[in-house]
Amino acid sequence: MLLQHSRRNARVNGAGALVVLAEQDRARWRHDEIAEGLALLRSSVLGQPLSGLAASYALQAAIAREHALALDPTTTRWDAIVRLYDALLEIDASPAAALARAVAVAEDAGPAAGLEALRSVDLPHSHRVDVVRAELCARTGDVVAARASYDRAIAACPNDTEREHLRRRRALLG
Repeated sequence: MLLQHSRRNARVNGAGALVVLAEQDRARWRHDEIAEGLALLRSSVLGQPLSGLAASYALQAAIAREHALALDPTTTRWDAIVRLYDALLEIDASPAAALARAVAVAEDAGPAAGLEALRSVDLPHSHRVDVVRAELCARTGDVVAARASYDRAIAACPNDTEREHLRRRRALLG
């Protein structure tokens, strides 16, 4: 939780607009909290035989560690993150983890691979699958599908800040 929380200052800009992970100013991350989180992770979890909920939390922490260790978005070890999500899905096959894995697959192997991974994700009553689909379709050049996915996501999004972010992303498609 500390590793996730360490990025809080960079998640919105000065105007209160959402900033996605790849665009965050990593200088705004709380590096003292990252150091503390990494130390806690090393001392308490890594290398220990875990199962159930403890193993799920440990894998989620290891995923957060990969993001925290990346100096910039281009140095993120997406292949490691995909492997961690694979392990997480073995013990906790949640739709949210499957969605996050599809994003990691897209970053590691390209948007077409991410779209393929997204096919099996079912997250009822959530706009998030359409958000990911929109972004990946845009990256493949399928602007029509990207617009349609953004439209569905915007219509279903319950958060004003996130909905405005989605509107801006859709507008960039022309």
